[in-house]
Formats: sequence, structure tokens, C-alpha cells
Amino acid sequence: TYKPISEIKKYDNAEQKLKTIYYNYASNEWSTTIDFDKLAALEGYFFKSNQKTNFTIVGYVPSEIPVNILNGMNLIGLTLFENKKISGIITQSPSNYNITEIAFRNSNGSYETATYYPTSDNWFMKNEFMILEGSAYWLKANKNFVLKVT
Repeated sequence: TYKPISEIKKYDNAEQKLKTIYYNYASNEWSTTIDFDKLAALEGYFFKSNQKTNFTIVGYVPSEIPVNILNGMNLIGLTLFENKKISGIITQSPSNYNITEIAFRNSNGSYETATYYPTSDNWFMKNEFMILEGSAYWLKANKNFVLKVT
């Protein structure tokens, strides 16, 4: 049977640590000693595979999802219907801003990072990047808040 995924990791924003579940090929099921048991909207995941593969995650996406962002690093997955600019997802101003950096991992393992500068009310990044549908991003927050993604 074709089972390309051997491990799924998610970053627990509250505990500031990675949690992992493993696929047991001998018993043909996911580990019973698990850190989590379901995939949720707006959470980011790392999938480990022993081969290059494409797969689809099926589910329903609500029109608006609030996600609790904590002071420090947060990994979130964005279930968008289209690619958007950073400012289309994260609305903030110099007098009221919560996110100081956003980053994503390239396929070669390097990271692209955008930094928010409140003095110019602008995101600065080496390479312009869009927030891609179905991708995970690291957010660095300067305080706890609720991000509403539509």
C-alpha cells in the first residue's frame, strides 16, 4: 500500500515546541503515543516523506478563522483560496502592530523573511513574496493577540 508520509510535526505555539506523530508501517497505523491526533485549520505542519510526493488534505474551510498568536514565534498554516500579499493578510499600522517578522521555508531548506518596520509602515524583504494558499509561515509577534484570517 502506498503510504509516503512517515512523520508529521506541528509547532505548539503555546508550549513553544514541536510535537510529532509517526506512522508505524508494521502495524499499518499512526503511533498510539501521540502528541496530537488531528490536523486543524491555521496550524502549520511539517510532513516527512521517504520520497517526493504530492498529496491533498481534504476538509472544509470556514469563511473566517480566528487564531491565537502568542508573543514570540508561531507557526501557522494559511488556508486561503488565493495567494495574497502580506498586507492583505496582516493589517497593522505603526501605532498598532503585532507581527514583526514573517518567514517561510524554501524547498532547498533556506528561509525567506519579511520584517515590518513601523517607522515606514512597510514590510522589508530581500525577495518579494506572496502568502501562498495552503502554506505554513513562521510569525514573530511582539504580544499576544488574535489574528483573523478571511
